[in-house]
Amino acid sequence: MHQLRAPLTFEQRRGVEVLVRARWAMIAVLGAVLFFPVNSNVFMIAVVASAIVVVAAANGLLHWRLRHHQPLSVAGPLVLGVLDAVAITGAIAAIDGFDNTAYVLYFPALMSFSAIFPGRISLTYSGGIIATYTLLSVTIYRRFDRTTADDWHDLGLRVSSMVVTVVLGYLLVRVERLRRMRAVDAERDRQQQLFALEERTRELQRDAELERTYLMREIHDGVSQGLYMISLGLEGVAEQAEGAPNSSGLGPRLRALHQVSKQTLLDARGLLLELNQEPTGELAATDLMERQVEEFRAVTGLSATFAVQGESRLIRTAAATSLHRVLQESLANVYRHSGAHHVEVTLVFGSGSATLCVTDDGSGPATGVYRQGHGLRSMSERAASCGGNFDISRTRVGGTGLTFTVPLKGIGE
Repeated sequence: MHQLRAPLTFEQRRGVEVLVRARWAMIAVLGAVLFFPVNSNVFMIAVVASAIVVVAAANGLLHWRLRHHQPLSVAGPLVLGVLDAVAITGAIAAIDGFDNTAYVLYFPALMSFSAIFPGRISLTYSGGIIATYTLLSVTIYRRFDRTTADDWHDLGLRVSSMVVTVVLGYLLVRVERLRRMRAVDAERDRQQQLFALEERTRELQRDAELERTYLMREIHDGVSQGLYMISLGLEGVAEQAEGAPNSSGLGPRLRALHQVSKQTLLDARGLLLELNQEPTGELAATDLMERQVEEFRAVTGLSATFAVQGESRLIRTAAATSLHRVLQESLANVYRHSGAHHVEVTLVFGSGSATLCVTDDGSGPATGVYRQGHGLRSMSERAASCGGNFDISRTRVGGTGLTFTVPLKGIGE
């Protein structure tokens, strides 16, 4: 009983929809047979007509519930199937008995039920129909001669055909079920592969994060601190050497080493910034560039400012990285070559681009000399690779001005 009250599955509902449409055709056939009786009993015709009306009303109700997505249990289509069998059996009994060809209507009913309700329900329904038809043919139906081998042969063929129909319906369900199971297994395997790939990706990300953390710690606690101590020591020794007699030019050489150590320290701190925060958008890029300027100011002791102009926009990772790299290289050039005391860094957001402006008050070499350096060539190549522009020139107050422009696009484009 619990199985009969269970709601129809999605696939069962689709099967019942097909069965409902087929039943309308069956009702039309039964009506045609009924209205052209031959040697039939009026009472039996009335009974069969009543059964057909009941079947039509029940099928109409079932059709309406399916069209309006109403809930249905297994019992509804099963009861209607029993009414199908009653109507078909009654029509056979009322008109011509064993010679009535309406028995062929059993076939779609049997196959549909074996396809929609495989298992004990289908076996009970099919066995009941076959047994009833056989019993009525032998005992009640007119025109069946139990003494004639031909009638027994015909009955055997009909019963055998009904059994084959049930088996075919079951096999169709079996094949379809196996196909679905294979599809489900294939989808499950694919999901497991995707899950394993995602898990592997997360493991690699965790390993990369651990490695990044390790490198940050080593650079900060080892290389950066060591360079800072070397820079302080060289500065002190250079001051002593410059004040000592007969230093033979040792002071300027120590000052040059001190400058190199500061530049190396600045590069190391810049590397720490990159490891600590990868630029992935407008906010990360501007924050990283501002911190780079702060590091430059702290390490070199020079005056440096950073400002943002215009409406902020999202920046692709490649564009943000290019801006940051160009800033690093330009600040290094300022410190190494310009002799400047003040640097202004501005990030300007235009309608479709972002422009980095680096201006100093130093007395660096001429523009042509700047363009011969490896760092300047690298900046120019970066601009060309991302579809931007790069320019460097002398300012009106004697310093150097650098502009680097990259086009802006939304993240993911």
